Amino acid sequence: VMNPGRFVGQLSDEGMAALYNAMDVCVLTTIGEGAGLPPIRARACGTPALISANTSNVEFVGHDLELIPSYPDPAFTDNQKVNPWGLTRFRTDLPLLVKRLDRFYYNRADLAKVGAEVVGKMKPYEVANTLPLWDEVLRCVS
Repeated sequence: VMNPGRFVGQLSDEGMAALYNAMDVCVLTTIGEGAGLPPIRARACGTPALISANTSNVEFVGHDLELIPSYPDPAFTDNQKVNPWGLTRFRTDLPLLVKRLDRFYYNRADLAKVGAEVVGKMKPYEVANTLPLWDEVLRCVS
């Protein structure tokens, strides 16, 4: 299914499904890479996705155990020399992330239960449900 000479981003839909099916848990703590597709794809395969609360993917959390809190990083936020723009940088709660990973790896029943629950929550994102919305948007634009 996967050609070792190709980058993961170049996989076919079947290759991506194989990749997400091979995972036990998807972890996404970046700000917005993937535009929501990594957690949707993982969950469509029954793979829970741990999502940091500082990402644009929070809206795709399918189970309470998947959301990992984040907090402002005072070392960056309060440092005028490093951050003269007054920006806030968030840090994922790594100890909780590790606990959730441990929970899923050592309690396979929880992993299977969350995986089964999140599959159904991805139904609204199926092509058959999203394409008509785009058709409506395009009719309004033209």
